[in-house]
Amino acid sequence: MQIPALLAILLCLPVLSLHAAKTNPQVLEGNPPAYPEELKKQGTMGEAKILTKIDAQGAVTEASVKSTTHEAFGTAALAAVKAWRFKPATEDGRPVASTVTIPLQFKLSMKELINAEIGREVFVGPDRLPAKIHTWNDVKKWFPLRGKNANRIPYPEELKGSGISEEIEIRCIVTPEGLALNPTILGLKNEQLALPAIRHLAKARFQIPRVDGQPVYLQQKVKLICSEDPSFGVKPASP
Repeated sequence: MQIPALLAILLCLPVLSLHAAKTNPQVLEGNPPAYPEELKKQGTMGEAKILTKIDAQGAVTEASVKSTTHEAFGTAALAAVKAWRFKPATEDGRPVASTVTIPLQFKLSMKELINAEIGREVFVGPDRLPAKIHTWNDVKKWFPLRGKNANRIPYPEELKGSGISEEIEIRCIVTPEGLALNPTILGLKNEQLALPAIRHLAKARFQIPRVDGQPVYLQQKVKLICSEDPSFGVKPASP
């Protein structure tokens, strides 16, 4: 066979890798790390990276904190990873021991961030609410927010000059102390106003709702105004 013809045949053959085919370990079972309660209350988020040795059976044989944004995150992540079970790494189809770095994120939802920022539970589960929550049918009136212009949201700095204005209707539960619980926005054109609206209502106080003279829990709606224009949302005076 001539040399050029041999080269042509070789170029048509598949290239064989000199390296063994490998796969990484995969988590089969295990719980996510518990969020450190104190950091949740503070609204602190972060991450931890856990250096982990896994044997050929998928068990964690050794683990340590490689890096973390807070010591408590590292402790929680390490405790979780040590209890995980893995599908082991493979090499040429055979299970093998491996060492990997596992990154774990600690993130809070908007509700958890609001709770932390306000310093109280603005969002609570049904188990934290009384059996009886009054409605309009019980009181036949709405209880307004306290204070002058209390329904006007401070205009977000990042939106100044944008011309965005909106009246935002929110349903919430008013406590016997006049605080808002579980605020829910009922339709919103400008999503940028969602967090400022919830934050404003969480800080505000309502007039205390009463039935037969007694403070009660009341589900009601409230309308907030967000605009750079001081006349926006203001009803004209009656002639």
